Amino acid sequence: MSAFVVQRPFNPPAVMPRRLWAVLLSTLLVALGLALAGCDQEATALEETNAAFDRAIDSLDGDGAAAFLSTESVDRATTLLRQAATMTKEQVQSLPLGDRLQILIMRARLTPKQMRELDGRSYFALAVRSKWLGSTSDAGRTAVKINSRGTEGTITLYRQGNPIPLEGHFVKENGQWKCNNGVTRASTIRDIASGARENGMTENQYLLAVVRRFVNSGVTEAIWDRPRG
Repeated sequence: MSAFVVQRPFNPPAVMPRRLWAVLLSTLLVALGLALAGCDQEATALEETNAAFDRAIDSLDGDGAAAFLSTESVDRATTLLRQAATMTKEQVQSLPLGDRLQILIMRARLTPKQMRELDGRSYFALAVRSKWLGSTSDAGRTAVKINSRGTEGTITLYRQGNPIPLEGHFVKENGQWKCNNGVTRASTIRDIASGARENGMTENQYLLAVVRRFVNSGVTEAIWDRPRG
């Protein structure tokens, strides 16, 4: 319906025949039932996609896992790879916190040649094969939310003993659900920002400490500089 069409308000008659009311109510209930069934089907399809994505990661099937990535996720990772390969210290440190973290992780794990030549899909496949990524298959329970158009969905996963849930974001592409976690989770960014404050460090100092602890203990301040080679 066009947004520019002004509809007249519907004013029902004060008295409507009982049979007509019954027909209208029956039609409404059928429509509602179909809508709910459609939502349930989409939620089931989304959960099945997430489960298949997890199985590919658990089995170290890099190409299989990468096939579940959205176009946006692939493009975003490709952009970050090129930035990691070419940006100076000043340029990297001026980026949003989440991008800085991803670039430091790439520089800590990849060669300059890999950063220049890999695309987002092949980088993700390498990460799966190298066990740099973990799945969410150990989640105890999930909650699924799908937007009204059925084009975007979110799975919230809860791990036993961990009060902080994980969120997986998905989009529909050609009728299939695709993982759309192309950016650093907002919760991760908040944790890093608060961690820096609590430890009396700048964000960049804390980012380097995070990369040393969880990615590569041997990295130095030189990781901020443009890679050579």
